Amino acid sequence: MDSAEQESHTCLNCGAALTGPYCAACGQPDSETNITLRGMVVELAEEVLNWDSRFLTSVRHLLLKPGFLTTEYFAGHRARHASPFRLFLLGSVLFLAAVGITGRHLVVAASFNVPWAAADSAGGASSSMGSVVAAGSGRIEVDTAGAVTHGGLLGRIERGAQVLNRDPERTKRLWFHSFVWALFLLVPVFALLLRLVFAGGGVHYPGHLVLALHLHAVGFLVGTALLLLAMASDPVTGVLAITLLAGLFLYFVLALRRVYGAGAARTLMKAAGITGVYGALLLATLASINLTMMFLAA
Repeated sequence: MDSAEQESHTCLNCGAALTGPYCAACGQPDSETNITLRGMVVELAEEVLNWDSRFLTSVRHLLLKPGFLTTEYFAGHRARHASPFRLFLLGSVLFLAAVGITGRHLVVAASFNVPWAAADSAGGASSSMGSVVAAGSGRIEVDTAGAVTHGGLLGRIERGAQVLNRDPERTKRLWFHSFVWALFLLVPVFALLLRLVFAGGGVHYPGHLVLALHLHAVGFLVGTALLLLAMASDPVTGVLAITLLAGLFLYFVLALRRVYGAGAARTLMKAAGITGVYGALLLATLASINLTMMFLAA
């Protein structure tokens, strides 16, 4: 038996000899280091229904060792750690719980302008900018600066905002839930950004997706802490919030360097670029949620 065949009959997690589809020593299924999307979907179904004592240890590694769990996953050491999906679920559930707790105290606003065709009372044509704001307080304001409503898309947006303002609590819940689901959908997009920026490194797209899940899990945990800090009026909380955000970016840089092995300066530049692009995508997502909610409510 050659070395390649021998390796295929050895558990990638603990090194024990395999005598079946599962390792008799650690319980990990026989798997390949080359990750597939199908394998990740099967793992998701298994992990959602199976929680064990590895979880807290994995959370500690996730928070204190940026990129460590991703490199462990690449190396086939998977049975000893919680899966990326499980950690992502933890972060998202805690974030949703924090949204429910802090919703009445939090104001998260995304504002943008839309051209609003209007005519003044004297009949003269004029043009103004209508400001559309969606906030955690539950109100979506449309300030037309004295403009009268016209038909078409902009008129429907204004009517939709008026409908949403009649039930601020429901609007608040709908907005936050829409934003969280949008974040879920952006995870594969973030993985694609990693694939584009770190092309040629031998990591396939599913591998980038594993790192994206780990990074978003940490992002959700930091977001949870920020939401809880927002409930306090102490000026110190502002300093803590800035520290958490700076720490999150540093975590991102360290994780990229560990996983992809690039130099410090190069990794820093790439991290800044990815952060800028992803930030723009988040702002575009906020704007899309605002407009979609108003359009559908009309």
